[in-house]
Amino acid sequence: MAEERRLVVVVTGANSGVGLGICKRLILQMAGALPHFDTPTSTDDVSSADSLTLVLACRNKKRAAAAKETCLHLLEKSGDPNGFGQRLRIEPADLDLTSMHNVWKFCQAMKQKYGYITHLFLNAGTGNFVAVDWLLCTWQILTEGYTALTYPRFKVQGLGAMTDDGYGLVWQSNVLGHFMMIQLLTGLLAASPFHDARVIWTTSMEADVGKFDADDWQLFNNKSPYEATKFQQELISFCMDHEFAKSEDTRHVRSLVAEPGVCASAIYTETLGWFLDKAMIFAFYLCRWLGSAPHVVDPFKGAVAAIYLALVAVSVLPAVGEQTRWGARTTWLGREYPKGIPMKNWDLTRAQDLTAKCDRLCDSLVQKFEHEDGDAAANGFLQPNGNGKA
Repeated sequence: MAEERRLVVVVTGANSGVGLGICKRLILQMAGALPHFDTPTSTDDVSSADSLTLVLACRNKKRAAAAKETCLHLLEKSGDPNGFGQRLRIEPADLDLTSMHNVWKFCQAMKQKYGYITHLFLNAGTGNFVAVDWLLCTWQILTEGYTALTYPRFKVQGLGAMTDDGYGLVWQSNVLGHFMMIQLLTGLLAASPFHDARVIWTTSMEADVGKFDADDWQLFNNKSPYEATKFQQELISFCMDHEFAKSEDTRHVRSLVAEPGVCASAIYTETLGWFLDKAMIFAFYLCRWLGSAPHVVDPFKGAVAAIYLALVAVSVLPAVGEQTRWGARTTWLGREYPKGIPMKNWDLTRAQDLTAKCDRLCDSLVQKFEHEDGDAAANGFLQPNGNGKA
């Protein structure tokens, strides 16, 4: 009976930043070491779960193992008031989003090992940041104040970075790899023993419709691929939520988006260097003290919106078709909270067109990998019963 109340959660990019924050916050929330969200609960959806299998999907095995130890130490440090550690399993897994064949193999392994998945956190990603335009940075800060550190226009991103698969590095890591995961794992999501299952994308406040180009949807020539991929993620999630609702097999699967506010993460460290990275963190705190709610700074706090969407009762979630992105916010003293942000630029027709293109591309890749590896056929996300167990 206890096994029927076990969440099976996959988090991509779980070894650092917001991904690790999601893992830590999920564990502490389920262990009762953090206050419960002030929302209704239900006995038949994920809000009633008391056990957890947490899959740390990471590219670096050593960092995944270190993340596991970090999570276990955090639970021990909390005192584990309800003995949750006895009902917790943390399982590192190899996932490299820059290799589509690796993504395919990861999904095959998931289907062989698990009978269902309740949550899929699509968090991993990259930004090919190569420099800072300091002149523009100075001007934007002088003219816009802390807004410049919320929506910075002075980050210089590299053009032409490709993966071995022949796709743009940022686009494949942030969009295509995750899309294939949904396409191949929807069967496991649909098999959830709870009333619902949830796909939660980590998007960004910087998701920008102005960077979207339907003719360059793989972002080969886009000068702002990071912002463009984040907007693509939101469009795809919006479309998938509609498509899931249309089918009796998948109508209990939801696709939602959450953003972590403004966090200090390693995504900029290589570009800035140690000293400027620390200066950036101080500037983020200064913005928060001046009243900027999005400057949560700490990735653990930045995970609050994603965990809110993961654990509240299904009746609290945004309705299908509702254009709402949930974001992490904080008081100036650092008390974090989730906030729903209405969106107005998620055009369904545009979303369906982009999703169809990605679906066709992933279908062709899956057929190629099946032929090369001689494995069983895998279904697309609109054909959910592909796990052999549902």
